Amino acid sequence: TIYHCAAQVSFRPQDAHRLRTINPLITANLVNAALANGVNYFAHVSSVAALGRVKDQSQKITEKTLWKDSDENSNYAISKYGAELEVWRGIEEGLTAGIVNPGIIVGPGNWNHSSNKFFKRFSKPFKYYSDGAGGFVDVRDVIHALLTLTDKQIHAERFILVGQNLPYRELFNALAKAYGHTPPQKASNTFILNFLWRTEYIRSLIFGTDPLVTKETSRTATNRWKYDNTKAQEVLGISFHDVISSVAEFVPYYRERFCN
Repeated sequence: TIYHCAAQVSFRPQDAHRLRTINPLITANLVNAALANGVNYFAHVSSVAALGRVKDQSQKITEKTLWKDSDENSNYAISKYGAELEVWRGIEEGLTAGIVNPGIIVGPGNWNHSSNKFFKRFSKPFKYYSDGAGGFVDVRDVIHALLTLTDKQIHAERFILVGQNLPYRELFNALAKAYGHTPPQKASNTFILNFLWRTEYIRSLIFGTDPLVTKETSRTATNRWKYDNTKAQEVLGISFHDVISSVAEFVPYYRERFCN
């Protein structure tokens, strides 16, 4: 069995070409190797970013929502969509495979990478929150889904893994409280977000560090996509963790590892 969980994750504009090249290419190479070597099962970790978008953000996105080219799609989303296409190509060529599309994954790890950066940002007081919302999932639910796919040999299916659709403010409040800080009180409007990503872009060029906010993430911060996890619950039998409780559970790990 191959569990393909690796991908380049970045929202920096200078990484656009690398993202669009590397993520589909890595997946294509793994799919080809699996086909050539008779791998029994290929479990692919895609992303909700690889799903289509709906015009009306009050409607939930499902596994059947069709991808559409749009300015709303980040370079990361485009790269994950391209990677997922390689898995579907492998399925057409005889590969036994299943796909999961997790939202923003919450769990222990390196707080300098990917969605773990939320835990780093709120390890110190932070006064701003964004008005958007996103889909979040506990890492243990992702693992549960992957193991169930393998055990049941579920073939040519994809599953949205989102435990909760949460306003970012609610998540930020939970992070701040878990660290013992005052929750953020000021809304980041479009003007503030535009100022922040431009400032961060200049800072990243001067110091050679990753920007905390980019043009893509500032745009995402105001979106309110919602995801339907019904299929994962019914077919995979997942009872999703409460994400707010998960945040409180994982903060002590980050505090012990990075704050001392």
